[in-house]
Amino acid sequence: MVSTRRSLQRRMVLIAADAQGHAGVSNPFDVLVRDSDGDGMPDGWEAAYKPVLNPLDPEDAAIDSDSDGLSNLQEYQAGTN
Repeated sequence: MVSTRRSLQRRMVLIAADAQGHAGVSNPFDVLVRDSDGDGMPDGWEAAYKPVLNPLDPEDAAIDSDSDGLSNLQEYQAGTN
């Protein structure tokens, strides 16, 4: 059996502060995020915008669901919706 599940690698940092105002930032680290359909949008992001997006439908990345000139993938990459 061949798995069709894919992951996206994201570089992240943690930023934290305590009640006294002391703050810190971690070193950058990589996180793998599931992208079951391999369309470039994480499953969690697609699930947040159901029924417009479907984590198992790779074709929804190219659709402009809100007719603003940006595809769903471009919206994800820009951090908009």
